[in-house]
Amino acid sequence: MSLRERYAEAWARRRGLGPGWLVNLEPTYNLDLGAVGVVSGLDFQPETTLALRGVPALQEDPTQQRADTPWQFQSNDEIALSVESSGKLSGLGGAIGAAGWDVTVSFGRQAGASLYGKAMWWRGYADVGVVRAAVVAAARDGQLHKGESIVIAQQLTGAGVLFTAEGSNATLRARASADVSPTAVPEIASLAGKLSVVQSSAGAQLQAFADGAVLAGRILYLGYRGWFWWRQFEAYGAFDVDPDQVEETILRPVEGDGADEYFALV
Repeated sequence: MSLRERYAEAWARRRGLGPGWLVNLEPTYNLDLGAVGVVSGLDFQPETTLALRGVPALQEDPTQQRADTPWQFQSNDEIALSVESSGKLSGLGGAIGAAGWDVTVSFGRQAGASLYGKAMWWRGYADVGVVRAAVVAAARDGQLHKGESIVIAQQLTGAGVLFTAEGSNATLRARASADVSPTAVPEIASLAGKLSVVQSSAGAQLQAFADGAVLAGRILYLGYRGWFWWRQFEAYGAFDVDPDQVEETILRPVEGDGADEYFALV
């Protein structure tokens, strides 16, 4: 199992994500709300948007539930991180100044990922049923097509930093300066964009991400099979199953169903 598969499985399980969620190993902007594209394994390949296809605007959930509280996540229990002062760089006495900090990450016996962010919140459409109906109507009008997927919800993060390692027994040491009291250890997420790698082994690396990056997105899949039937499609976990195969194996025609109809799966 790859690092990304391990991470996606751990994130979905610990964060309670249900069917249809794709998880980004590296928080980025590829899962925009309303994006239309194709799912391939764990990747969403955006091609256009609902707006550009002429689909009427859909109401968003007004409650974003943003929590401006630092959070952290380790993909396995062997990952350990420590922060130590490397000396005060400026400032007088106990005043706030630029202090140097060394961050050391040990990943243990397996590949892993360790994330730290300043905030977390959600963004999505208010009613998935309304979205499904709009997507099917757009398909009938030729605006959307079989096999396309639509991002209908996002899990977003504040600025932060990601540490990853592909090999076993990997370590990474990075250094940064932060404007804090000499007696206060900074939150790891506050060092995003300030850390520079001093030493690493077994493929260990770090990446900073900005406010509003996407941790995960929920996908609605549009299919076409000669009957109209809602079923759940678990995008996460179906690493080796493509949507056409899903249609053939779990969506069985029922005598008397309407002919030539679209369906949407989430």
